[in-house]
Amino acid sequence: MGIELIGYRRLYDAIGCSVRDRDEVRLDFRVGQTYSVEVRFGPDPRFGLSMSGSPQLMLRGATEVKQEFSYHKHASESSHPNKFFTEIACFMTVEVPQELSVAFREPGTDAHNELLSIAKAQAETLRAVADYVAGMIGLRLTPQLVMDVLNENFFAVRDDADFAFESYGAPIELRNRIEFWAAELEQLQSSIGTSDASIQRVLTVGAPALKWLLRAWVEPNSDYRFLNLFIPFEVILDEYTPVKDAGKRSGTPLARG
Repeated sequence: MGIELIGYRRLYDAIGCSVRDRDEVRLDFRVGQTYSVEVRFGPDPRFGLSMSGSPQLMLRGATEVKQEFSYHKHASESSHPNKFFTEIACFMTVEVPQELSVAFREPGTDAHNELLSIAKAQAETLRAVADYVAGMIGLRLTPQLVMDVLNENFFAVRDDADFAFESYGAPIELRNRIEFWAAELEQLQSSIGTSDASIQRVLTVGAPALKWLLRAWVEPNSDYRFLNLFIPFEVILDEYTPVKDAGKRSGTPLARG
């Protein structure tokens, strides 16, 4: 049997971040016995940078847009405006047939696809490890290091300088084409404006609830979108839920960040 190193890489655009006293910082550690993790802060992530010239937003039914991709082994040499990244690579070893290991290192074969399939089969756990590492980085340093995902890759390593990978960039989101009558927009004036008597209620109930709706509308992850949609109901229901203890004010809105 052969032993191969496969895994998952997530690259963040760490806009505005830098290291004062050196160009790059690299961390190597284990998460449990199964996973080894390499984190790089700096201008040249190990697995390079994939860039797309495609728009991230398109109208439904619009003329098809050709997607253009480019790969840069040295991200610092790309046209990407930011030159500082956070790269989280999660590795694991797997046993494979010896003939697959041999074929993986021979030119002109598609053995790498089989290894990438093995890596993708572990996607849920590998992504969970990356989530854990990214979350700890954000909590202990700054969320700015792990806010903007540029690339996701499943990979199989041949040696320190050579690897096969499958790249995923930012998805294209489809928007509907919507036309309004002018009167529909003008009606907002009477429905949104408030009086002095209701301003406190607007600020303590309406605004917090609508803030979470705004987050839900742009959240790409369905699980997080559900939570962001559920919280406005919680805020509003809390306002109108009677409190048995007369000494407590009925309907204290939730204080959420």
